[in-house]
Amino acid sequence: MTGTNRQFRLKARPSGPFKDSDFELVQTPTPVPGDGELLVKVTHLSIDPAMRGWMNAGHVTPVDVGAVMRAITIGQVVHSRHPGFAEGNFVHGTFGVQEFALSDGTGVYKVHSEEEGTSLAAYLGVLGMTGMTAYFGLLDVGGLAADDVVLVSGAAGAVGSVAGQIANIKGAHVIGIAARESSSAGRSPSTTTPIRSWARATIRLCCTGAPPWQASPFPHSPTGIPRPLRRCRSGSPPVS
Repeated sequence: MTGTNRQFRLKARPSGPFKDSDFELVQTPTPVPGDGELLVKVTHLSIDPAMRGWMNAGHVTPVDVGAVMRAITIGQVVHSRHPGFAEGNFVHGTFGVQEFALSDGTGVYKVHSEEEGTSLAAYLGVLGMTGMTAYFGLLDVGGLAADDVVLVSGAAGAVGSVAGQIANIKGAHVIGIAARESSSAGRSPSTTTPIRSWARATIRLCCTGAPPWQASPFPHSPTGIPRPLRRCRSGSPPVS
């Protein structure tokens, strides 16, 4: 396969909010897979808050300056010399912000195509890392049971919005925290209005307890402040 591959690379480590100058758009020849490799055309790209942390030198696994910016993606195999993947397969992997990615298959897995009834974008959300974090965190690690009280501290986020719905389905009493009115101070109405609308809509969808911006601490909790399930870094013990 011939052609060019456009990539966004990290040009400099940001100080504070990132800038356009922290990135560089580069064109390279489209890579050719060798034995045991596959070439993936990226079709869906997830822009996540975690990406800002990956840019920091102090991160556990930082993106190197000059490297393709890391991103979780969905793509289609366009050339394969790997026994586990065929051309036409849709796959999930951390292929980065680029049009084509070369892989040896490590950390890559197949996903169903949209023709099989599942949105490919769902594998970057509810059927991807964030959805699985909510599902296994609540049911396997948390041991969720009916009538439990669940506090979701980021109820309008990618993990929290799924966690709240799962807890609701399982019969738990769900309390969601989304934001405070004061957190919008200094921001333009065009920015804060969609954020507040999304937060309120998400809380109504997944939570049976306190609405966003509730002033009184957990007034709807039947048992007082519940035990939250907190996120932890890989390899660290869960905090209860």
